[in-house]
Amino acid sequence: MNVSDLLENGEYMKCKVSNSSELFNHINNDLRHFNYVSERFLSEIIKREDQYPTGIETSSMGIALPHVDAEYVNKNALIICSLDPSIPFFRMDDINKEIEVKIAFILLIKDPHMHVDTISKLTQIWQKKELLDQIYNASSKTEIIMALKKEGV
Repeated sequence: MNVSDLLENGEYMKCKVSNSSELFNHINNDLRHFNYVSERFLSEIIKREDQYPTGIETSSMGIALPHVDAEYVNKNALIICSLDPSIPFFRMDDINKEIEVKIAFILLIKDPHMHVDTISKLTQIWQKKELLDQIYNASSKTEIIMALKKEGV
């Protein structure tokens, strides 16, 4: 499954929140309402982010890849949140340092075998400054899907 397919199953939203807990609370209601995730999703994503931070510093901006174990996911999807203003996340590679994150790629994968492949495909996106800028500034999910398909991801 391509990243564009996951996004077609998911959502794109612009979020004004002040931290990761607010972000997770903000998206939880919609994810639960549309049956993307189980009722334990919120507590599990907060717990996982505390234990295994997901902030990543790319060459152009800070991003994050919050996710939960497959057992808390009901259907495969990608939720992309453009954050304005940016919010702090602890770094994946140095859990003692925070970075300002502008895009959160919330990965919902029901099939654990898809997880590694999907992260590999997301990495291709993160290495392209122009594509990240397009995602951050997009006005719709369709706009991002078109950009992802053009890039072959």
